[in-house]
Amino acid sequence: MTKRTYIGYKLVQNTVLDYCEDGKTTTHTANQIAKEQELNPASVRIAAKYLGIILKPDTRGGVRFPCNQYAKNKKATPAS
Repeated sequence: MTKRTYIGYKLVQNTVLDYCEDGKTTTHTANQIAKEQELNPASVRIAAKYLGIILKPDTRGGVRFPCNQYAKNKKATPAS
């Protein structure tokens, strides 16, 4: 995979503004905007932060489990 050159903050800023519904929030997540417009998701997040626009939350990551084996056992056993 080749590294893309930076295409410019104004383009990313205008793209974020295009997806803005009421001037404060977007209709899509940063990953969705980046995928549709072939941008970097991090640059979309930064542009939205500078503009003061709240991005639609994304379900990044998964369910977190405790590392401690005793906590895992306690969690696995049904409550009596």
